[in-house]
Amino acid sequence: GGRQVQVSRYCPHAGEDLAETGVVVNGVLRCLGHNFEFDLTSGTCLNARCDPIVVRPPAESYEDEAV
Repeated sequence: GGRQVQVSRYCPHAGEDLAETGVVVNGVLRCLGHNFEFDLTSGTCLNARCDPIVVRPPAESYEDEAV
């Protein structure tokens, strides 16, 4: 159990594929490519100067919206 979110597929720092190199611990997503850490509530990079990742509710939340 736990909160689910959708995030950017690629790390904004160097383009690492977070589906393959991302690890989540205590609400923080770490890209193992260069150990950049992102807060899963805000998307903010916590340990370096880097653009944020996009964080949003899971896709099921958008079922009723027109595309």
